[in-house]
Amino acid sequence: MDWMQYVDLYCERTAPGLWNEPLNALSNAAFWLAAAAVVWRCNRQHIPIDIELRALLTLLVGIGAASLAFHMFANRLSNAADVLAIGLYLHVWVMLYFRRVWRWPWRTAWLGVPSFGALSLLFTLAWQWADVEPA
Repeated sequence: MDWMQYVDLYCERTAPGLWNEPLNALSNAAFWLAAAAVVWRCNRQHIPIDIELRALLTLLVGIGAASLAFHMFANRLSNAADVLAIGLYLHVWVMLYFRRVWRWPWRTAWLGVPSFGALSLLFTLAWQWADVEPA
């Protein structure tokens, strides 16, 4: 597989190369601004940023970086980085949801991750199955 192969997935992209998706590329700053806003608010209200929130904020910054790379370089490698960053964030968020909201112990909270993965796979397969073109 050629990881550097050009990928054209958005109508904004006009050609291969940097800055051929300028609005999509620039919109990734929202991820960084959101993370900065959370840190600013926590600091302003003297709310400690624990390891769990720090992990989510780090992953949010990672999503912004991976998505920026994808919208700038538009190749298979940057596409994979974008998808992996988002998937990692979602799975960690699900685990922390079970941990904090449902108050599951760590060992049990991690079971939510494969459950979420299986459910995501089922929805993906159902979506692909339903996307049948007319004969």
